[in-house]
Amino acid sequence: MEHSDNHYVIFAYTRKQAIEDGVLVDLTEIAKQFGFVIPGL
Repeated sequence: MEHSDNHYVIFAYTRKQAIEDGVLVDLTEIAKQFGFVIPGL
């Protein structure tokens, strides 16, 4: 796993995984319609 400043990541749960699992709802397109800018998407 990657580390930063002597801290190690022991678990990572990505946005993609959360959407696939149904834990997170992707509102990207709706947010864009209201003028939100989402960097990287």
